[in-house]
Amino acid sequence: MSLRKVLAAACLGASLCGGANAALVDWSGRASTAVGTDLREEQVAFERGVEALLRQDYALAERQFNKSREINPKWVEPYLGLADVELARKHGDKARALLTRALELKPDSAVAWSGMGRLEFNEGRYTEAERAFKKALELDPYNWRAQIDLADLSLTHLGRPEQAAEAYRSAIRLQQRHGGARYGLGASLMALGDYKAASDAFAEAERLSPGNTLARIGLAQAKLGAGEPLEAAAIFDELLTKLPHLYPAALGKADALLARGKYQEAVAAYRQALPLTRDPSPIWLQIGKIEQGQGHTREATSAYQSAIETQPKSVQAYNNLAWMHAERKQRLDESLGWAKKATEIAPGSAAVFDTLGYVHLQRGESREAIAALSKASKLAPADATIKLRLARALGDGGQRSEALSIVEQILKADPSNTEGVRLRKQLEAASPSS
Repeated sequence: MSLRKVLAAACLGASLCGGANAALVDWSGRASTAVGTDLREEQVAFERGVEALLRQDYALAERQFNKSREINPKWVEPYLGLADVELARKHGDKARALLTRALELKPDSAVAWSGMGRLEFNEGRYTEAERAFKKALELDPYNWRAQIDLADLSLTHLGRPEQAAEAYRSAIRLQQRHGGARYGLGASLMALGDYKAASDAFAEAERLSPGNTLARIGLAQAKLGAGEPLEAAAIFDELLTKLPHLYPAALGKADALLARGKYQEAVAAYRQALPLTRDPSPIWLQIGKIEQGQGHTREATSAYQSAIETQPKSVQAYNNLAWMHAERKQRLDESLGWAKKATEIAPGSAAVFDTLGYVHLQRGESREAIAALSKASKLAPADATIKLRLARALGDGGQRSEALSIVEQILKADPSNTEGVRLRKQLEAASPSS
């Protein structure tokens, strides 16, 4: 089990991680951008509004921002403050209306566009959020907060680690001592598989933010990815000595043991991590895979069933249960039920229909196997393994010529396919009536 998801889901550099509670504007220490002549009165009201907003005194903040807006209706800043007040009250529609009005007053306001990006993010409109952040950066390339917002979004929700890394680097050029941006860069590089560069980024994040647990975890995971499990394990053990209930460190310790081939020790470590998370299903799934790989069918079955108990739609647990027992020609009725359940949960997955077909093959049900494997092959037309299993089912069902046709196509593309060569010999040796 990898910590990449833990790293990517962690709060990175900006305030997007606050979810629905994330502010639209970073008000802390923010100087007003009021312009014009004699704006003193509205400036005072606005600054009092900001102070009240930071104290979470939303009623006073609203009064002061409205006072500032009444004095100068064309000044954008009070609209942004009011939008954050409405967001704090969970009135997203009102916040959107205020941001829209701010952009009508000043279409080239990078701060307003950045705020709109955060609002879109809060509401799960990630493509629109990306567009807004990019607009903010087009208007103000030095807006390092928008760079980090774009980077966080790209890494955690858009699945674009390259774009995230580029944006984090841009933010770092503007704010070289920003530990969060260094951490985000490390997480992006991890997702790209550049573990050495990720290690450097996490180490720098830790230097800039001494005692930063996330950066330390990231460094350990990068070491693990780079093939240095002993170094990673030392860091995880160090963290667990200080924080024995730190789930990412407990998970990382188990990962490091698994990487060293210490399977039963890894299982024990994964079990120790189970009480530390609200969603133990992925850990049970990992334990099941290890036990299955070691030939411990009973232990693997128990782990997969525990995964299903904690996550009833764990398609991989159902699929693995079905395959494991069908492979041994054990509990074939239950295997069929597990395989069918997997296809109900993931009707677009070739893998689960492949398993269903395999179960039918092991049960001697060639017609049903052909139907399931044909479906799997349509879902994954380039998968030679599925095609060969379909050919086997066709052969078992008496459709020898159709089976040979599939095998010949596969061997034409890959003459060294040993399973294809073996199956062709079997089909050719069989009589036409068999």
